[in-house]
Amino acid sequence: MNSNAVNDAAATAERAAGPPPVAPQTAAALARMMAAVGFSVVQFWLVVPLTSLVLANRGIGAGSIGLFAMMPWLAVLLLVPAIPRMVDRVGALTVFRAGMVLAFAAMMLFLSTDNLTLWFAANFLNGAGNALRWVVSDALIAGMAPPTRRGRILGIYESVLGACLLAAPFLLALTGSDGALPFALAAALPLLAILPTVGLQTPRLSTPAVRPAQLRGIAARHALPLLTILLCGIVACGSYSLFPVYGRGLGLTEREAALWMALFGGGAVACQYLIGWLCDHWRRDLVHRALVGIVAGGLLLLPWLDVGNPSFWVFNFVFGGAVTGLYTITMILAGSAARQGELLPLITAVTLSYTIGSIAGPALGGWALETMPSHGLPMSLAVASLAVIAAMAALRRRPARVSQAALQALPPQ
Repeated sequence: MNSNAVNDAAATAERAAGPPPVAPQTAAALARMMAAVGFSVVQFWLVVPLTSLVLANRGIGAGSIGLFAMMPWLAVLLLVPAIPRMVDRVGALTVFRAGMVLAFAAMMLFLSTDNLTLWFAANFLNGAGNALRWVVSDALIAGMAPPTRRGRILGIYESVLGACLLAAPFLLALTGSDGALPFALAAALPLLAILPTVGLQTPRLSTPAVRPAQLRGIAARHALPLLTILLCGIVACGSYSLFPVYGRGLGLTEREAALWMALFGGGAVACQYLIGWLCDHWRRDLVHRALVGIVAGGLLLLPWLDVGNPSFWVFNFVFGGAVTGLYTITMILAGSAARQGELLPLITAVTLSYTIGSIAGPALGGWALETMPSHGLPMSLAVASLAVIAAMAALRRRPARVSQAALQALPPQ
């Protein structure tokens, strides 16, 4: 038997055995990092509705509350570009812990005063703290995941995030918005997020100096995942913010509107491991196109669904899974395609792109819902989705400018 035949036989045996299991030390580190992120996510999404309710109960106008709600995202936009340099100087976990200290300080400021100006500052500070956590944690999880199991691990990660996002409003329902208890709980969560990182060993995130021309090159090579996460931000934040209002206009009761969002979030949690598994076993470009098609098609279909039919509720479960799946597949593509030293700058760009979408989606949807109360919200989000999809199609026609190796390649066998 010649050497080629021996190599072929060895490769066949390796494929039959499947990818090697995740090393116990890596699995433990991933679990600890996900736990830390989970506490932080619950804290952030607990504070968002909590502060809005408190301000509304004080008689603050809706316009001022809207500006207040923009403060965390403004902090993300301003701070995120500087995060790679911070990580290079002091290390990823130090930056993560600093973010949690900022979030804790923000909660202390909320507790110590009723001054509206200081509340704006506290909300900005809370956004800054979570911006540090967001970029660092996403980059670390993507970097720690073994390539042969990256899809499934990132699917688990997104499921954890979705579950924590769902947990936040349940905590608020238990504590209510009155008194110091909900803010004290929100202050404790960032401190709990620091505990799993004590003694944690993580790979160093390589962050060489990147010139503006190199940044443009990174953006060009990875434009497809950046457009994907932009679409996710537009649709996810537009949906979370405005679907309950839209549902009430369709005749849903307040309880049914809440159930709508629960099903949307349930799909977001339940579908991510499956999406990651498909990315590990199937062509990623097909998974990507399927998710984009479900999101855009779902928005176009929504006005035609009967809220009294069970299919409406099934639709929302699947739609929520597909929308969040855009984030999952973005992380898979970014982790697979990033060159040496590119991962952290790329995750930074992903965060910025999602943040832009998270601002644009609610703004566009709110305007459309006010202008066309019947179905302006899904139609406006659908138009925005089709515009992003057109940009994706243009990229696919010019493959030389975009590195799509991770997208088009079959997963390791």
